[in-house]
Amino acid sequence: MLSEFFMVKKFFILSLVATSVLMADRPALLSLGGGCSNITGVHKKGLFQAEYKWKPVVAELRPQVGMFVTDAGSTFFYGGICYDLLLWNTLVLAPSFCPGVYFQGKGKDLGYPIEFKSAMDMAFRFSNDYRLGVSFYHLSNAHLSRRNPGVNVLAFYLSFPL
Repeated sequence: MLSEFFMVKKFFILSLVATSVLMADRPALLSLGGGCSNITGVHKKGLFQAEYKWKPVVAELRPQVGMFVTDAGSTFFYGGICYDLLLWNTLVLAPSFCPGVYFQGKGKDLGYPIEFKSAMDMAFRFSNDYRLGVSFYHLSNAHLSRRNPGVNVLAFYLSFPL
């Protein structure tokens, strides 16, 4: 079991090194997209999202800011960090974590204005650094209040290099 742990650790370290070498000097990105909020619930809502990711600062970690608005007027503004993991030179997996502020509008009551966005993006990276991708994320207030229903979002986006 210990040898399996070291093998996984070596794979993870090699992945980080390979990603850093292959994605060196990547541009900042502006992403625009749309999708569906509350995908696992009864009252699904359409949404528009916009996001800005700075150039990687260290080991492919990118600061990011963004927002989404649903067709019910719910709005979420956030800022945080993501990590770009390049696979096969064209596929990018990007987990991220972002705290933010949620305004309910006429949409779902999430129980508290402070919410946390945990996301996993998967995108095809073109040779000119444009990306076409899909993002799945969950918003939760991490039990900062007694009410914490959360919401799941599925969105598609296009990222433009800047």
